Amino acid sequence: MVVLNGHSVDVTKLELQDLIDKAVLQRFLDNFALGFNCAAVSVGRNGEEFTNPSYYRPFCANYIHASVIGDARCASCHKEFGEKAAAMKRPYISTCHAGLIDFSAPVLIEGELIGTILGGQILSAPANESNIRKVAAEIQVNPDKLTEAAREIEIVSKKNIEAAAEVLYIVANALAQNGYNRVKAELLSSELANSFIQISSTIEELAASAQSISG
Repeated sequence: MVVLNGHSVDVTKLELQDLIDKAVLQRFLDNFALGFNCAAVSVGRNGEEFTNPSYYRPFCANYIHASVIGDARCASCHKEFGEKAAAMKRPYISTCHAGLIDFSAPVLIEGELIGTILGGQILSAPANESNIRKVAAEIQVNPDKLTEAAREIEIVSKKNIEAAAEVLYIVANALAQNGYNRVKAELLSSELANSFIQISSTIEELAASAQSISG
């Protein structure tokens, strides 16, 4: 929420919804995910989903997230990736607990992390099926079905993955900065309006005093 710290906005209290139109970000992520053959979602500063998942892969949606253990591991990965991206102040790319490539782009305002854009659920080489079966056993899902779903995951070059992460970072931060500039402009307008009212009131009081003296 927008909280004032004196005459400025307290960036430590800002949330994604204060700065970015959710519908606009949803449309962007849906088209981004479709165009880059990956999945995407945005989360707030505490990891809660801000937009709906865009094109989550069956591997993740139907199996990993369907498992309580798998879902918890995903949440842990999201948190870790977001923290590392925030520390670097750049997109962070790595492998998730299930062996897929994910990337996170921090949304920063004056160095403060207000949210993270997550993308991925892709591979840069065919999945290691023995590792997939190991994951299936750990999260208690059918190993044959998880392996079959892994075979359907897109293979994307590392160069394209890096470009996708950079696009997320640039666009999300541009949207957030525009929103922040708007909030600051509205604050300035409000302060100017209040100052004008105070000046007008002072002038009226002075005018009344002058009439009283002259009378």
